Amino acid sequence: MPTGGVSRVTEDTWASENYNMPCGLYFYYLNDQLPEWNNELSGGILGNCPAIQSVQYVPFLNPLDMDLNSVEYDTVRFGSIDKIRPALSSTPLVYRVKALITNLKGIGKFKCYKPSKSIGGERNWRNESRLYNYPYAFGMLTDNLNTPMEIKYHLCTNNEPNVGVRSTISDRCSYSLFIDNYKGDKDGMLEAMVSGDSHELPSSSSAYGQWFAGNKNQTRQNILNASSDAFMQNAQLQKQLLPSTGSQINLTNPIGSALGMVSTYQDNQFNQQMNNKNVQNNITSVMAQQQDLKSTPNTMISMGSDVYYGLDKGGKKVTFHRFGLTQDYYQRLGDYFAMFGYKQNRVFNSPPTRTRYYYNYIKTVGVNLSSEGVPREALEQIKSIYDNGVTIWHIDRPGVVVGDISKDNYEI
Repeated sequence: MPTGGVSRVTEDTWASENYNMPCGLYFYYLNDQLPEWNNELSGGILGNCPAIQSVQYVPFLNPLDMDLNSVEYDTVRFGSIDKIRPALSSTPLVYRVKALITNLKGIGKFKCYKPSKSIGGERNWRNESRLYNYPYAFGMLTDNLNTPMEIKYHLCTNNEPNVGVRSTISDRCSYSLFIDNYKGDKDGMLEAMVSGDSHELPSSSSAYGQWFAGNKNQTRQNILNASSDAFMQNAQLQKQLLPSTGSQINLTNPIGSALGMVSTYQDNQFNQQMNNKNVQNNITSVMAQQQDLKSTPNTMISMGSDVYYGLDKGGKKVTFHRFGLTQDYYQRLGDYFAMFGYKQNRVFNSPPTRTRYYYNYIKTVGVNLSSEGVPREALEQIKSIYDNGVTIWHIDRPGVVVGDISKDNYEI
């Protein structure tokens, strides 16, 4: 985090904006490198939040890559969590992602070629540079979570290219791994390994949290309404007990009149007690519902993807694998290339005949020759020699012996 620390506010906001555009989602970052982070408690309190859409594994983002806002867990919206997690001594912090600051960065480099040549000595397949390139040798870059990216060394601009990553903040948190300037593509805009599958982790939601967040105000209002109705009805019943100014006492039957007054008083008291009991019943029902929901096991929102398998298999790291042939096959190919070279697949005005020290092997397809004074039959025979393949020995150079291919026929 920046040296200035983090700002603490008591309540988060619903507003959300990403990439300078309004967004219907907002994201939180969980990492034990964050300030005031409690590994046992802070990582799990979001499970009490009913609004979780998904929890994603994001391997390449760290706190310095984002603008984070430290906020206390919103107990106003989602309820107190001290009973669910008694070990909490205070409201834990969560970290809201305000913006992605660094979405492009390098994570390492590798060597394309690691040959062990002995130029000018005895012939050895290791001196054949063609064997160090595709399809005889190539690399695979993988994060062990997505389909690997095939790397052809001759398409890299240098022998130690940088590996970069481009990250995003979204509901899937996709990212891409790329080779800097591979095939001339800078920053992995086209040539990249993109995380196509979401790296979703298993997550659950609290039934009590869902109910509390969606019904707490209505439940509170229902109890207030019931209490208000009971208060008004009791007040009206109490007024009925007051003697009226126009009331008369039946002197001819005082006992019956007194018994009627007692019965009216008892009915009035019974109705008041029933009103109070209805209020208590409403409160007791809500409390019972709360206890039932608190004891209800969390509901599984998502079982997650197979990201755990990839993390276990790959050791949570980016790996560069080298692929090639066995030494026996390299030896066979080296012998073949030493005698016949390899296809150029190019059109030459004049085929190179002296580019190697001991000899050059030339084989053309439909060669065109121009000559003066050469008989047609001889010219056609020369053409067929080139099209069938011919080895030109450079006997004017020291040490060249026609037919001896035991020396390294290096390029000059």
